Amino acid sequence: MRFQRTSLAEQAESSQTKVQRDERKARDYERPLTCMFFFFASQMKRNIQPADPDLVRRGKIVDQPTHRLDSMLARLEMHAALSPLVTDLQTYPVEIPDAPAFSQKDPKPSREEVRDSVMTIKFRDKRAREEWIATKEWQDFMAKTEGEQVFRRMPHVRCASSMRGLMDPLDMLTA
Repeated sequence: MRFQRTSLAEQAESSQTKVQRDERKARDYERPLTCMFFFFASQMKRNIQPADPDLVRRGKIVDQPTHRLDSMLARLEMHAALSPLVTDLQTYPVEIPDAPAFSQKDPKPSREEVRDSVMTIKFRDKRAREEWIATKEWQDFMAKTEGEQVFRRMPHVRCASSMRGLMDPLDMLTA
């Protein structure tokens, strides 16, 4: 007879019935979800454009040359404000450090070339996130950002059931 070591979690899960696991999964699926999107954007001259007159008229952006990503995010914020799937959407300009390895062929961009942003979206639940990603507005946003090449690198996404869950362990200690 062979003995097998199991962790407490494995023992607890094996003692649950399929119905109990399904109920737990359903409860977990209905909890609110917060996602943080990191946009690594380029501040190249081609990404600076005149302000969108429609967004200026609505008071969403200032009437001055604007980065394309800012205009796209302003449109997305308008859509999120009307959507029952999203409870909150906020964007913040930040400087996201890159990986330390740079080569002669791929030098580190200067501070003036970087226009990074963080967007936090609070969804009603996990299903709402899936529905939001399938909306035409989100699909258009992702297609435009890729098509117009406003990114230095693809966006990075982290999701958790709370803002605290999105923080790094060191951030939580210092918060």
